[in-house]
Amino acid sequence: MKVVYLVILGLCSYLFGNINFAKLISKCKKDDITKHGDRISKMHKFYENLPEGDADKYLTSLTKEPFHLVIWGNLNLDFEEGIKFARENYPDEPEDRLLQRYIEENDEMLEAERIHLDIQYNQPIIIIGDLGLWNGRAHGYKDIPSGNIKDCLYSDTDMTEWFLDEKGDLRAEAAHHDGTNYYLYRVFKDNVTEEQIEDFKDKIYHGTLTEKDIDKYTHRLGDDIAGVYGIELPDIKKSIKKQLESHKAAVASEPKMSHQKNN
Repeated sequence: MKVVYLVILGLCSYLFGNINFAKLISKCKKDDITKHGDRISKMHKFYENLPEGDADKYLTSLTKEPFHLVIWGNLNLDFEEGIKFARENYPDEPEDRLLQRYIEENDEMLEAERIHLDIQYNQPIIIIGDLGLWNGRAHGYKDIPSGNIKDCLYSDTDMTEWFLDEKGDLRAEAAHHDGTNYYLYRVFKDNVTEEQIEDFKDKIYHGTLTEKDIDKYTHRLGDDIAGVYGIELPDIKKSIKKQLESHKAAVASEPKMSHQKNN
């Protein structure tokens, strides 16, 4: 699909001139977002016997459709719907300009998202990258010294999508001619020292950074982003444990069968 998409972009560039397709926007249907938090599949009885680490992985696998709130993206644009949208809003425009109108509207939406997410922290934001290079995958990082979430919404790749995942983390998928990069955005905690920050970055570079390190020294950005859009982040572990407690209560309330010994 991405190959077809790139061909379409090439044709559009030929038809409409020097358009910055890196700024195409897939508008998020925010009204439908809250339903994702409730899409937890049926609890399995053996969950209660799993070790904590394995239980966390298992809980994630129980989501039928993982929470995925797109903030901005051009990886999965629907050109047909976009042209339809433009035709409805610009009925007097020639047919060959409708796509360009759609792009212009989306460009404005991107800037609007940056305005919405003008959220300032005391510490810098760090991008933890899993990079797709011509010679394989590599680890990397980049600082956002401003410590402002709005500055996360910039990219130098061909196609990018920023989103919140089921853990409440701001992430991005960025496609380019050599492959695809995956980014995780976190902000350092206020009590973290410069030495700890340098050690954190060193671990990223050498591929030894763990989730424990990430949780110890940084905060997720999703809580503040969700607050802007008025949504609740899903708590998968809490949801499943609540189902488990309900299941245990239901089992406990059932009449117990008596077993009699046959003589």
